[in-house]
Amino acid sequence: MPRRKTTIDRNPLETVSGEATRPRAARAVDDETSGRRLAAAWARGTDSVLEAMFEAQNAAFAAGLSVIDAAVDINLAALSDSADLWREAQRVTRAFWTEESDT
Repeated sequence: MPRRKTTIDRNPLETVSGEATRPRAARAVDDETSGRRLAAAWARGTDSVLEAMFEAQNAAFAAGLSVIDAAVDINLAALSDSADLWREAQRVTRAFWTEESDT
């Protein structure tokens, strides 16, 4: 039975000539550059997502504030109407009591 080749106790890179390892070194530089490009692309994408989220959040705040503003306007109108009714009721009551006291 033939003996299997093994790399135990031997670094396979040491057996290869210096020229053969250059592509690996160039690939490592390319990998580093690719990693930087990937990180930059990821950062740009994250920034775009955050910007879109913040725009949506600001739109939701604006919509919520306009709803609150509308509700406050409605409540102010109702309060104004009820205040007018109370003043009218006070005027009628005073008029009634003044008429009663005059007779």
